[in-house]
Amino acid sequence: MQIIRTGTVLTGEYAGWKIEIQDDRAGETGGYYLFMVQENQMVSTLGLNS
Repeated sequence: MQIIRTGTVLTGEYAGWKIEIQDDRAGETGGYYLFMVQENQMVSTLGLNS
């Protein structure tokens, strides 16, 4: 998978968490993965179909 965007949540409950969006349109999900990380530990993974 290719990383297509990274960033940091600025406000709300998850402020300060890192976000990484990976493109899996050519893979098993046919969509995207959203990874949310706090203090170098993966907390949540969400697969999103396009």
